[in-house]
Amino acid sequence: MKTKNKSHYLKQQKQEIQTQTQSISKTYPLKILSHHYTIIIGVGFLLYMQTLWFDFTGLDDRGTLVDNQKYFQDVWNIFRAFIESYGDSFYRPLLFGSLVFDFQFSGTSPFFYHFTNIIHHIIVCCLVYTLFLLFRYEKKLCFLLSLVFAVHPLFSSAVGWIYGRNDTLLAIHGLLSIIFFIKYNETRRYVFLVLHFVFWCVALYTKETAVCVSVLCLVYFFMFTSDEKTKLFPNVLVLFVGWVIIGVFWVYIRSVALENNVLQGLGKFTKLEMVTKIESVKSSFPFILESFSKLFLPIRLSVYPSFSKLHTLFGSFLYILIGYIFFFYNNKKNTAMLSFGIVWWFLFLIPPVLISFGNEKYDYLEHRIYFPAVGMFICIAEVLKSYSLLRIQIFIFVIGGIFVVQNFQHTKNFKNSINFWENALSSSPQKIEPHRIWAEYYRDNKKYGKALEHVNTIIKIDPINLFAMDYLSLYYFKTKQYERSKYYIVQLMKYQTQEDANTYSNYAYIMEAENKIDSAQIYFQKSLALNPKQWKVIRKMAYNFFQRQAYDSAEMYYQKVILLEPNALESFAKLGDIALLKKDLVAAERYWTHIIEQAPNTSEIYKKLLLLYTSQNKTNEIKNLIERAKNIK
Repeated sequence: MKTKNKSHYLKQQKQEIQTQTQSISKTYPLKILSHHYTIIIGVGFLLYMQTLWFDFTGLDDRGTLVDNQKYFQDVWNIFRAFIESYGDSFYRPLLFGSLVFDFQFSGTSPFFYHFTNIIHHIIVCCLVYTLFLLFRYEKKLCFLLSLVFAVHPLFSSAVGWIYGRNDTLLAIHGLLSIIFFIKYNETRRYVFLVLHFVFWCVALYTKETAVCVSVLCLVYFFMFTSDEKTKLFPNVLVLFVGWVIIGVFWVYIRSVALENNVLQGLGKFTKLEMVTKIESVKSSFPFILESFSKLFLPIRLSVYPSFSKLHTLFGSFLYILIGYIFFFYNNKKNTAMLSFGIVWWFLFLIPPVLISFGNEKYDYLEHRIYFPAVGMFICIAEVLKSYSLLRIQIFIFVIGGIFVVQNFQHTKNFKNSINFWENALSSSPQKIEPHRIWAEYYRDNKKYGKALEHVNTIIKIDPINLFAMDYLSLYYFKTKQYERSKYYIVQLMKYQTQEDANTYSNYAYIMEAENKIDSAQIYFQKSLALNPKQWKVIRKMAYNFFQRQAYDSAEMYYQKVILLEPNALESFAKLGDIALLKKDLVAAERYWTHIIEQAPNTSEIYKKLLLLYTSQNKTNEIKNLIERAKNIK
């Protein structure tokens, strides 16, 4: 921006502030403002009220909250989350702290988690309205755009999916930090600067993307500050000192939580999350185009989206269009606020592109567009302010009505795991994860044919997918197609990055089924070397030794079984058989008596004990045993 244009714009801003201050006190009382907030709250709650009765989706939320209840029951984990990361890759203390808090009220019932998500979204919408007021837009325009933000169907994933709160939490603290920074920039009151630092710090512990909040504030400072050049440096210095102190402390705590070692933690922070391969960035680049398209054309939304040509092409067109608008404004008006909105959009949109997710090319979710979208709403406000309020109202009410219907329908896709993964499969049939989920669902419900269809689809998408190879090897083993089973398990061992105990044991079962007992025992041994506590594998080895009459080896392995699994009664039975063969009658009696004490209805053991007592002429024991046997059902 030219210096002349900048000074003219700042002078114009001051005049607008004075004029609008008088307007607020005379023609727009505070109670009217409060009505706007009330309407935003009411619309947000009514629209998303249906989510209160939603279940878990099965994407992270169920596996976290239901399968790890012990962690979330401990209220002190709200604080431990800052120094002990939940998981290996992500540092999200605010996210998991909020889930621990909700767990105290809701347990494994999803009601309170969804309620909290609605509250988060409503707070964000109110803060968006507050931010637009600070930017001196006409109040009705601020209100109408905040309503559009509240009902936009693209943001339903941030509310309907429990884990979507990570971005609503980021938006809350990021917006508060930016709002207080703007207040500080206008008044130079240090209380606002302190509040800016506090909420920026909280935002950092929500999500790493919050680093960009400080960059955005610095951009705003240089674009809109009214200080003379002599005062710029000390103010910038104060900002940098605060950001550096908070940032260094955050990096230290984060590194401790992730690695319990500062240097290793910094290495992981740099290596895994901030530096990615060029190929990964290329594959994820369409996210920048599609997110822009979905913001203005929210159709074909998905709970688990994949890239589409429609959104890629339309997003490209929109970027060209906004470039034209920017050029047009550059010739007619000051472009400061438009530029600021564009910087906001890209600052928060690009970081996810630089991170590789999973083994698929790029695994983007729509809730990641939530906070960047505020920047684009600023651009929209800047464009719309030139039009008459009546036209804006008509346009926004039409668009808002369409969005409400879309939002209501799309939000239902988060109702439960069935709805969620049906939508994921129908909207992204070329992605692996939906097929994997459905394969597991059909397998667990013993619909193996249906499961096989999805697994075969996975193999077509990714011929070396480990899940599919493992499933196919087990499927063909159960159907006694041993050669095909062997083929897939050999492929599995070939492509696994590290040796796996289950893979070795499964291969051993195939060898055993083909009567290659020696080979089977070798692979059982390899499996146990990786995981010595597999008592079922040990029992299988013991059985094989027993069948080959290697009774000493069989006894040794059966002893290991009962140490690991005291309820493995069939192992006690075999130990009794071995003791009898060795003519250790006392030991045989001990093992078999233990079985009928634990399982009184085991008729086969009564027969064995009866023969044992008969051979020893133990009359009293025979009578007692017969009386006991009469009670067998």
